[in-house]
Amino acid sequence: MTLEKILLGVVKGSIYAMLLSPLLLSADYFFPAIFPKAVYIRLLVEIALVAYIPLAWAVPKYRPQPHIIYLVLAIFAAVVFISSLSGVNFSFSFWGNYERMDGIFSWLHFWLLLVMAASVFQEKRDWQKLFSASVAIALLLAFYGFLQKWGIGQFGPVKVYDVDAQRITSTIGNPGFLAVYLLFNCALAINIIIDKVRAGVWRWSAAVSLVILFWAFLLTGIRGAWFGMLAGLAVFFVGYWFWIKTKARKIILSVFTGLFVLVLLLFSFRTSTWVSQNPFLGRRFNLSLNDSTIQTRLISWRGALSGLGDNLWLGVGPQKFDVIFNRNFDPRFYTLVGNETWWDRAHNMALEVLATMGIIGFLSYLSIGLAVLYSLWRLGKSDSEARVEALLWAGFFAAYFIQNLFVFDSTTSYLMLSLALAYIVWRTAPANQAMLLSGGTGKIYFILAVAFIAMTAVAYPTNIKLIKHNRLLLDNLARQFSQSPPATIAKYREILDLSRFDQREVVIKIGQYLGQRGLSGTMTATDLMSGYNFFIAAADKAIKANPEDVRLLLSYGNAVNVYGELMKKQDAALASKALQKAEKALLEAAALGRSRQQVFYSLANTYLIAGDSKKGIDILEAAARIHDSTPTTFWLLAFAYQQAKENDKAIVAADKALDRNYVFSAENEANPIASLYLERKDYNRLLRLYKRVAETAYTGTAQARLAALYAQMGRTEEALEAASAVIARDPSLRAQVEEFIQQVKSGVKKDFLSN
Repeated sequence: MTLEKILLGVVKGSIYAMLLSPLLLSADYFFPAIFPKAVYIRLLVEIALVAYIPLAWAVPKYRPQPHIIYLVLAIFAAVVFISSLSGVNFSFSFWGNYERMDGIFSWLHFWLLLVMAASVFQEKRDWQKLFSASVAIALLLAFYGFLQKWGIGQFGPVKVYDVDAQRITSTIGNPGFLAVYLLFNCALAINIIIDKVRAGVWRWSAAVSLVILFWAFLLTGIRGAWFGMLAGLAVFFVGYWFWIKTKARKIILSVFTGLFVLVLLLFSFRTSTWVSQNPFLGRRFNLSLNDSTIQTRLISWRGALSGLGDNLWLGVGPQKFDVIFNRNFDPRFYTLVGNETWWDRAHNMALEVLATMGIIGFLSYLSIGLAVLYSLWRLGKSDSEARVEALLWAGFFAAYFIQNLFVFDSTTSYLMLSLALAYIVWRTAPANQAMLLSGGTGKIYFILAVAFIAMTAVAYPTNIKLIKHNRLLLDNLARQFSQSPPATIAKYREILDLSRFDQREVVIKIGQYLGQRGLSGTMTATDLMSGYNFFIAAADKAIKANPEDVRLLLSYGNAVNVYGELMKKQDAALASKALQKAEKALLEAAALGRSRQQVFYSLANTYLIAGDSKKGIDILEAAARIHDSTPTTFWLLAFAYQQAKENDKAIVAADKALDRNYVFSAENEANPIASLYLERKDYNRLLRLYKRVAETAYTGTAQARLAALYAQMGRTEEALEAASAVIARDPSLRAQVEEFIQQVKSGVKKDFLSN
C-alpha cells in the first residue's frame, strides 16, 4: 500500500468515525451529551489533519480548489476573529465553555473538516457511501428515541435515558438538536433516493430509512424544525415549477397545492379538539402568543435587537449573548420560566449573530447562504440533469435557516452542516485534474512528522488534558458533600491548576458548594475561612477574566453573603469585610443587569445580614417597582419588614406574594411569617399560607400543619380529610396521624398549634 493511500485512508476513516459522534452519551462527563461529542470530533479532525497536510502537499489533486463558499467562509472567519478581539471577552469567544463546547477553536475544527472532506471525497460513489453511513447511524439514534417514547429504560447492555419523555431526545439530549440532525439525514436519504449511482436496493433502503427518520423527526415535537421543513418543501416545489420543464410539473403543482391547503386548514382549526389533542398535530400548530415558549422567544429576540445599538458594527463578541440578554433583561421571564433565566443564546441564530457580531458579522453570515444558493444555481444552470438535486439542497438549506430562527446550532448540527457544505463545494466545483507528486518521499515523512508534533502540541492541552479536567470536575461534584471540606477544596484547587478552561463555571460550583456546606453547619471555622480564602482568590481571577458576567458576579455575592453571615459572631471585622466584597460585586451585577431582580434580592440580603434593614428594604422595594408581578420580591419584602419590626407592612407584602402564587421550595420558608400570624391569631391568613405551602412544598409535615390548623379552627371534617392525606405523602407519619385523628374525634384536645 502506497503512502498516499495510507494517508488518504486515515483522513477518510477519521471523517467516517466522526459520524459516530451523535451516539456518544456518557454520564461520566460534565455535560454528558455535549462534551464527549465535541472532544471526539476535535481529536478526529486533528488526526485527519496530520494525514491531510502531507497528503495535500504531495498530491495536488487533494488540495482545496478555489470556491466562492471558501471565500465567504474565510471572510466570515476573519469577521468572527475581529469581533472576538473587539468584544467583551476574547478568551470566552475563542474557547467557549463546557455547556456548549462552541467558540472559535471548535469552529476552526469544523471549517477544517469542510475543506478536508471536500478535497478527499472525489467521486459521487464516495459521497453516497458517506451519506449511507450517516443515515444508518441516524437510524440508531431514531431507534433510541423510540425506546424513550415506549418507556423502555434498558435495551440489552444499553441504558436508555429520559424514558417516557413527551418529546424524544435520543443520545443528543435535546429535542431541538435532534430534530435538526434528523432533518439533515432526511436530506441525505432523499439525495441517495434520487441519485442513480447506487444500486436499487440501496435506494429502496434509503426510502425506508426516510420514513423512519421522518417519524422520529415528528416525535421531537419541535415547531421551528417543522415549519422549517414546510418552508423547505415550498422552496422545492416552487423552484420545480419555474425551473424544471417536465410533464410532471402539473403533478408537482397539484401536490404542493394540496399540501398548502391541508396546512392552511390545520392551522385554521388549530384550536379544535381533533387538532389540538392530536399527539402529532397539536404542538406543531399551536402558535398562540400566550404560549410560554413563544413568549420567551419573543422577549429574547427583542432583547437582542435592543442591544444592537450598543455594539452596532461588530457586536459584543461570539458566545457572549448573555451580556446583551442581561443588559436588556425583561423580568417577565420570571413568571414564564421561573429561575431558568440565564440564557446564553438568543434562540435565533440570525439575531444572535447580529447581536454578538454586529452588522458586519450578520452580513458575512448571510453571505454564506447566498454563496450556497448561487453555487446550486450555477450547478443547475450548467447541468439540467442536476436541477432536482440542486433544488433539494436549496430547499433543505431554506429549512435549516428557518428552523435556526427558533433555536441555535450544536456540535451535531455543526458536524452535519460541515459535511453538507463540503458536498456542495465538491458538487459545484470544477473537476480536479490528476497531477504528479510535487515532492519526494523524504519530504513527505518530514511534513508528516512536523504535522504530528504540531497537532500533538495542540491536542494534548485542549482535548486530552480537558478530558481529565472534565472528569475530575464531575467526580468532585458527585463526592463534594460525602468527603471532608479540605478534601473537596483540595480537589477544586487541582481542577483549577490543571486547566483554566471554563473557570467561571468551576468557580460558581465552588461558591455554591461553600454556601450549602457552610449553612449545613458541618464546617469548622478553620475550614470555612480556608475554603473562602481560596474561593475569593479564585473568583477574583475569574471575574477579571470574565468581564460583564452577571451570573458570575451574582454567584460570588451569594457565596460571600453566606460567609459574612456565618462569621458575624466569630469575627465581626472579617464578616464586615466579606459583606463589603459581596456588596461591590452585586452592585456591579445590578449595573450590568438593571432589571435582574435576582441580583437585587442578593444585594438586599447583603444589607440585611449587615444589619442595615433600611437599605435592604429600599433595594427590595426598587425590585418591586421593576416588575410587581414577581411573587418572590414580596415574600422577601415580608421578611425584611418583619426584621425591621414593621409587622403590618410584612403582612401586606406576604399577602401580595400569595396573591401572585408564590411557590415554596421548602416549608420552613413560611415559618417567620407563620409565627407572625400565630402571634396575632390571624388564623385565616395562616390557613391561606399553610394551604399554599402544602400545595407547593408538598411534604407530609406541611400537610400535617394544615390539618392541625383546621382542628384548631374547629373545622373537624376538613382536619380529618387533611390528616388522611398526610399518610399518602409520608407513610412514616402514620402513627402520629392516627393519634391526631383520635384527638380530633374525641374533642378533648383544644390546642393543636403548640409544640
